[in-house]
Order: sequence, then structure tokens, then C-alpha cells
Amino acid sequence: MVGELRAWYEDGWLICDVRDPGRIDDPLVGRQRPPADRVGGRGLWIANQICDLVQIRSGESGTQVRLQMAIDE
Repeated sequence: MVGELRAWYEDGWLICDVRDPGRIDDPLVGRQRPPADRVGGRGLWIANQICDLVQIRSGESGTQVRLQMAIDE
């Protein structure tokens, strides 16, 4: 599986855009804390804890996750 990561700074925001051909079917992915005994599956949950905005778009052509974090200059 090949993915793409882009990151940039814009108007006080650090923005990261991650895309890959995978598909996410769970509408609450990353919103609920994973069980302590689960191996893996914490990346989107951690992103939701530390980022100001997490957007997930997933469909037939793949998944895009955009993360935004305010950066003080």
C-alpha cells in the first residue's frame, strides 16, 4: 500500500494531509479510546487528542486524513 504525506504551515496553522488507498468504514474511528489490550489502532485517537481539527474522508478511492494544529509564532 502506497500513501502520501504532505505538511505545510499556513496562517498560524500546521496542516498535515495523509492519503492512501485504504478505506475506513467506522464513522467514529479515532473518537473513542481503544481498549488497553488492543494492539495498535491508536494513531487517529492520539491525533484527536492533540490536534485542533481532525478530518477524515474515506470512500471507494481511498482515505484522506487532514490534521490541523494551531502554532504560536
